[in-house]
Amino acid sequence: MGRLPACRRLAGRTLGLLGLGRIGRRVAALAAPFGLRVVAHDPYLAAAPTGQPGVEWVSFDELLTTAHYLSIHCPLTPETRGLMGAAQFARMRADAVLVNASRGKIVQEAALVAALREGRLRGAALDVFEEEPLSPGNSLLDLDNVVLTPHVAWYSDEAQDELKREVAGEVRRALLGEPPRHPVHAPAPATSRQPTGR
Repeated sequence: MGRLPACRRLAGRTLGLLGLGRIGRRVAALAAPFGLRVVAHDPYLAAAPTGQPGVEWVSFDELLTTAHYLSIHCPLTPETRGLMGAAQFARMRADAVLVNASRGKIVQEAALVAALREGRLRGAALDVFEEEPLSPGNSLLDLDNVVLTPHVAWYSDEAQDELKREVAGEVRRALLGEPPRHPVHAPAPATSRQPTGR
């Protein structure tokens, strides 16, 4: 039997979070018991949200250069579209793994494929893609260092019920003149700023 590929423990490694909204903060909390150092950068926040212990706020460049695992949790906007491309992958560690369960068009797929093929990134785990559904000829399907799944990790009977209740609650709040909890165009918070670090 041949030598197994390197398998590193999570403790002592660095998890980088690009985006520290509700989902990013939840991922940070889930990472804590594994002994991961958690660093984060959010292109829409000037500082880390309060009440998020154990998360180090870093620049976009430091996020790229230090993360062993870089997990994307920001929305697709004109500023984040294509944010992760060849220049960003060149800044990342060669043993880094990119995780994208956010939006496919944040990552420039051709640049990611090139980095993975050339050994400039260790691997990637994706459940969103630039073009969906994934075509049978997509180059990602030819790579051994990529895990691909459909964007349905949220799904359960309970989640479906909760989704319906949330929608009905939002309609009720709108009809009563109350502010919605999940507006499509939320007012910018006082700490927001334009994304930087490309």
